Amino acid sequence: MDNYRPISILPVLSKILEKAVNSQLQQYLKTFDILSPTQSGFRQHHSTESAVIYFTDEIRRHADAGRLTGALFVDLKKAFDTVPHKELISKLERFGFVDNSIAWFTNYLSNRSQVVSLGSNLSVPMPVENGVPQGSILGPVLFTLYINDLPSCINFSNVIMYADDTVIFFSSAQLMEVELKLNMELTSLSEWLCGNKLLLNLKKT
Repeated sequence: MDNYRPISILPVLSKILEKAVNSQLQQYLKTFDILSPTQSGFRQHHSTESAVIYFTDEIRRHADAGRLTGALFVDLKKAFDTVPHKELISKLERFGFVDNSIAWFTNYLSNRSQVVSLGSNLSVPMPVENGVPQGSILGPVLFTLYINDLPSCINFSNVIMYADDTVIFFSSAQLMEVELKLNMELTSLSEWLCGNKLLLNLKKT
């Protein structure tokens, strides 16, 4: 039961509108170089393959220099469902979105509801007060913008992100240093997640 989550059922016109908005949004993000270079999710010329290639190349490069690499694989608990709308809008404002755009995205996230369907029965509709719409075009992009500043809390290590999946890795000739630094990064990450109202998935991290 814990793994069930709402999927947005969107009308065709809504998807066409979202596609048009997403095209403008991607152009804006590219023009002003807003997305973190460590983020490979939902952006042009990036993929899971490019993230994995970079990661393995870094491991090989450090291994050739006689260094060990330790990695922390981070998974967030119901990441797309827990993004708080108010904080997301605040981050869009910090990215320089103009008032009309802020108003549009605020409206886009507002007045959504969800129901559970079981056979021919529907539950009472409940308001959706957190999260980006899953199954939508804009949802993944809005999520990547929300966690765009995650690397700012990492002090010693490298970071690779693909949407809500994050790898934090550190290389050293000393195993004890690798362990120490990654534990320090985990503490910093935990504080950042708490401040941004996100949770670690302890079973998958």
